[in-house]
Amino acid sequence: HVAYAQATPRKPGIDEDGRARIELRVLTIATGESRSFITAESGASSISWTPDGSAIAFLAKRTGDEQRSLYTISIDGGEARKAFAFDDRGVGAYRISPDGEHVAVLATAPQPADQKAAAKKGFRPEVYEETWRPGEVWIAAHHGGEESEPRLLPIDGHVSNMEWAPDSRRL
Repeated sequence: HVAYAQATPRKPGIDEDGRARIELRVLTIATGESRSFITAESGASSISWTPDGSAIAFLAKRTGDEQRSLYTISIDGGEARKAFAFDDRGVGAYRISPDGEHVAVLATAPQPADQKAAAKKGFRPEVYEETWRPGEVWIAAHHGGEESEPRLLPIDGHVSNMEWAPDSRRL
């Protein structure tokens, strides 16, 4: 199987303005058949296989979500299941360890409540290094698609990318 994202641009003058619609599709190599797993309306990004190949992981902000979350869907189809989410921030990136035992998630620290309220009223100042929010790495155990309570890795500064070591013991 090949999992891929298919982008469909919006039609000018017909569709509402916005980004292209992204659909998660799976191609069965033996038959050449491609089928839709996640529709373009809910979208999917950062598509990857789980280490055992039984499911596809992806990021999406689906109906009812306040933030972008990590989802998985079985290669056999069915409904996508939310695997990881924060209440106060979206998931920016994720990596499932090669042994499938842990998931590392990259997220930006939440915006302070007073700044968020001011932004809703149109006040969005950008003061050098005063409104900076670091990228953080969170780790959770990943057992059969169920996540444990995540823990924040104590890292000074900003994290913009991460990758597991092949032995799954280090990031």
